[in-house]
Amino acid sequence: MLCSAALLAACAAGGGGRPPLPETSEGVRAFAELEVPESAGDLDIAAAYTDRGTARYQGSFTTGHVDAMAFCGAEGMTVVRHPETDVPEDTRERLGIEDDGVTGYVVCAGARPDAPRLRREVVVVYAPGTVRVYFRAEERPPGT
Repeated sequence: MLCSAALLAACAAGGGGRPPLPETSEGVRAFAELEVPESAGDLDIAAAYTDRGTARYQGSFTTGHVDAMAFCGAEGMTVVRHPETDVPEDTRERLGIEDDGVTGYVVCAGARPDAPRLRREVVVVYAPGTVRVYFRAEERPPGT
């Protein structure tokens, strides 16, 4: 089956003819059951299909500590606090973390309760004067 011009971007990104994913906080909530807080500032969301044809959401935003921890502690997530200040390089690369001067961070991860193939990862980064939340949610292919 050939892709129409309207679906070309989805096909090129591994979407297999599926429509583009909404790059909105509502899209994140519907896909990953992660609620972007109303207090979120500097919101950046990217959504695409992987080369394997599975959906992925990734993004970041700034907010206060309480709202960051509410996002991080969504149902089905395990929270791990890290007193050290260096976010591991592989985590930085995977989530696009560029913050310098990190004074601490928290990692939360878990599957969506009703969709065990959906992996969710959240990293809350504390730096002087700011709290930035990075997130990634991705479907695992069947059989993995």
